[in-house]
Amino acid sequence: MLKVKYRASWSFPIIFSFLPVNRLPIQLTVPFISASSEVTCPLKCNKGHGRCASFLYSGKYFCQCEAGWSGPLCTIPYQCNCSPDSLCVGTWKNQSICVCPTHKYGKRCYLTNDLCQEKNAKKCRNKGTCIPRDPRILVDDRTICSCSERFFGDECQLNDTRVDILIAMPVIEDSLLIHFITVNSHMPTIQYLSSNKWGPHERSTTFKRIPFDSDIVTVYWSNPFHLIFVEYDNQIYLVFIQLNYNSSAYLSIKLQPHQRCPSVDELLNRNIVNYPRLHRVKYYHIPCQERPDLECFHDSDQFICLCTHDRRANCFTFDHHMQYNCQQLSYCENNGQCFQNNATCPTAAICACPKCYLGSRCQLSTRGFGLTLDVILGYQIRPKLAFSRQPLPLIISGVITIIMLVFGLFNAFVSIITFQQKRLRTVGCVIYLFTAAIISILTMTMFTLKYFFLVFTQLTMLRNRTFILGQCLILDFFLKILLQIGDWLYACVAIERLITQQKDVHFNNKLSQKWAKYIILFVCIIVAGTSIQEPLNRVLIDDEDEERIWCIVRYSNSYSTLLNKYTSISTVIHFICPFGINLISAFGLILL
Repeated sequence: MLKVKYRASWSFPIIFSFLPVNRLPIQLTVPFISASSEVTCPLKCNKGHGRCASFLYSGKYFCQCEAGWSGPLCTIPYQCNCSPDSLCVGTWKNQSICVCPTHKYGKRCYLTNDLCQEKNAKKCRNKGTCIPRDPRILVDDRTICSCSERFFGDECQLNDTRVDILIAMPVIEDSLLIHFITVNSHMPTIQYLSSNKWGPHERSTTFKRIPFDSDIVTVYWSNPFHLIFVEYDNQIYLVFIQLNYNSSAYLSIKLQPHQRCPSVDELLNRNIVNYPRLHRVKYYHIPCQERPDLECFHDSDQFICLCTHDRRANCFTFDHHMQYNCQQLSYCENNGQCFQNNATCPTAAICACPKCYLGSRCQLSTRGFGLTLDVILGYQIRPKLAFSRQPLPLIISGVITIIMLVFGLFNAFVSIITFQQKRLRTVGCVIYLFTAAIISILTMTMFTLKYFFLVFTQLTMLRNRTFILGQCLILDFFLKILLQIGDWLYACVAIERLITQQKDVHFNNKLSQKWAKYIILFVCIIVAGTSIQEPLNRVLIDDEDEERIWCIVRYSNSYSTLLNKYTSISTVIHFICPFGINLISAFGLILL
């Protein structure tokens, strides 16, 4: 069953309110993802019953209220009269405003739309979903089919075209771009043709990573196409041509060096290359006539050309510097490139992540030196499957986590029992070890909680967004600083042992005991202070394709690079310095 989900809000002012009718010519671009809550919001929305949001493209803010609450700040309760499976989005003239699911209609969404159950309704195949149209609209097809992945057609009866590309190249790269070119035979007449808006060819580009253990890339494509270009290692290759589109085909293509489309810089002399574009294009027939084996070539700014049978250049526009940003909808995180399956009316998008980022929206980072459990185990978890049916690495990690918790708690409690004796806590070294044992208990507890909260969240067993955000802010932060505090405390133990060995009988136990308490407090403050930027910038993002919720750190664009570098440097310092102190102290004890 299809679900109704909030995407975004728009605000369009009615300038001439005194007119009886106001026409608003508006084109709405619905984003791929739901708009997130605004962090810096001037409105004080009622917490727990509303969240601050902004209208797209206007910069204005409003409070988006939960069902049963209304008002500018979501402070006015009301009785929602909508059906349970609909969305209640506010009130108007003391009546609830209801957004109905696909099979319901009416003011309160209690009327059932049975068009999909009629005999003449479309029978959606291959797990497609029947969607009834609004019964008030008179159309021939009263139902439409929403097809599942890899199927299309009026009744989802057709398979997507499958394209297998075998990489037969000397060097295997990690990714490639695949450009599908569709020849538009219904283009506007030439006097109305604008090169900026219209073109005889439609281009759609997708991104594919090459598996490390394979040299074959598989793509499923539902839209018509006539040419396939592959962009590999910054070079363009013509790998497939068909005059007539054949739907639901299976294509096995080999990417080879001789398919490369060279640049005009390699084919024409320097004088012609330096001509202005319109003057230079007139000479594009020369490479086809001089090289009988040449199939294609391109320039650096606008065109790709095919050599015809009569050795003429047939050129079409091709933006070599296209920005892959999905119509500026910010679908991909961390400067990932966004690719759509159709340039005009896209129905799906995929992200090409920069180095050190992964995830369906590039939301997870391996940058720096602090890998989180989300990065390591997140995509091992299969949503909506019982824990016993999860992948073996996840089950093994759960068993190891419980074993670590049991042995860690046993060791820590034994240490606490040992070091809590007053006769032993006469020197700072014992105080450090006593505190480290307490830190160890907290660390193991936080780690276990983090593991199971991650599993339960990804399995959609936890749905309370406020609770998920709370553990997102607390667990990752405390787990990180507790580990670092423990390392520094053991470094303090190493330093004190070295000083004790050096001073021998002249070592002042009382002064050591006094300073240990101040040093422990100082270490806790410094470690927490150097990581405080992370919980302040942690947010939840929804991966709607896989129905997951991720906890990530998202810095503002103006400080993102600086804060990422600062976080990496501080993480390195908190790891290297305690390790170096322990190493130097060990050598010092040996030498003394």
